Amino acid sequence: RRQATESAAFQNQQDRIRQMEKFIEKNRVRASTARRAQSTIKMLDKMEKLEAPKSTESRTFRFHLPPAARPPDILVELAGVDKSYGDLKIYENLDFTVRRGDRIAFLGANGKGKSTLLKLVAGSLPFEDGQRRVGSGVVMSYFAQFQLEELNPHRTVLEELEGVAGDMTVGRLRSILGSFLFSGEDVFKKVAVLSGGEKSRLILAKIMIVGPNLLLLDEPSNHLDIPGREMLEQALEAYDGTLCLISHDRLLVNTVANKVLVIDGRGVEVFPGNFDDYHRLWKERVGGSYRPAQRVDPVLEYVTPKKFKKASGKADREAQKKTEAEARRKLQSQRGPLAKELARLEARQAELDRALARISADLASPETYQNPEKTRNLNVEYGRLKAELDQVTAAWEDAALKLEEIDREAGSTGGAA
Repeated sequence: RRQATESAAFQNQQDRIRQMEKFIEKNRVRASTARRAQSTIKMLDKMEKLEAPKSTESRTFRFHLPPAARPPDILVELAGVDKSYGDLKIYENLDFTVRRGDRIAFLGANGKGKSTLLKLVAGSLPFEDGQRRVGSGVVMSYFAQFQLEELNPHRTVLEELEGVAGDMTVGRLRSILGSFLFSGEDVFKKVAVLSGGEKSRLILAKIMIVGPNLLLLDEPSNHLDIPGREMLEQALEAYDGTLCLISHDRLLVNTVANKVLVIDGRGVEVFPGNFDDYHRLWKERVGGSYRPAQRVDPVLEYVTPKKFKKASGKADREAQKKTEAEARRKLQSQRGPLAKELARLEARQAELDRALARISADLASPETYQNPEKTRNLNVEYGRLKAELDQVTAAWEDAALKLEEIDREAGSTGGAA
């Protein structure tokens, strides 16, 4: 919606500029209208020109990575690892194995140790006890947000990629950069002027060009816009190697993961499937009245429904029903006000869209520019309404996501939203 609004605003302004230029051309040579033409020229010079919105329709990922070298069955193994930060113990006697073909998404609340575990797998973090073993022939690439600051600000985008590209031709490198949404003259931008999303895409291009057979990614979609996220999703979906991923992007996790590793107060466990599979099949059983019948090795053995033992007895079933009913009532009490707020925001969006359309029509009329004060006021009002629309749209997106989460939680407890 924002893209459509920006495109309409740009087109409206272009129409206004053409009308003004036409007026100037017709009237600048006439003595009776030359003064008005000069005034229009000054107005045109002072107008803050909008940039043409970049189309995202054709900016899709088409670069296919070369097949990764076949790694051993076990790529990385942690055995009996202890890791602490001062007096805070994060892991004790941790066993974890990454096998060929694993595509593991790390899930868990912030501060539970997801990034710590990924760093342990990467070998970038020391630990107090235990062993870390890496298989022969493993080519590992690790992405984390702190690497954005390690790029050389004085190099261009193309020069940064050339530093890891070996003997690849410039044409090939530019083609690869185009796949990561650096097109045309963008490849000559200095790193210092790149946005956070552009830096993330450049790092992803650098780490994937070396042909890793093990990718370790910590929040790779942070700072990426929608085209960037789509590029990343398609790149990882096409990637034929092994990966470990930390991400709050559920669509990305659902697309690329075949296992989820859950980190909580009880330790580390791995479950088959993606984010939705975990929430649909395992979360309530693990966290509610279902318990593992025995301790399951987090990697060497898949968890299946047979591994769980149902709660027995009428009392347990009644208690479970009561707990679920209370959870549904709580969710419904939260849902009502949120749904009203969502409806209010949608109504305000419609009002703002209509108001902007009216102003756009006025600004597209040549007669408007015969009154400079009216033109100036219309432009000010357009900017104010556009800013409010952006704020309302952001609030609508936030409320919609919260409502979606409540409906999903209600569904997992057997309720209907």
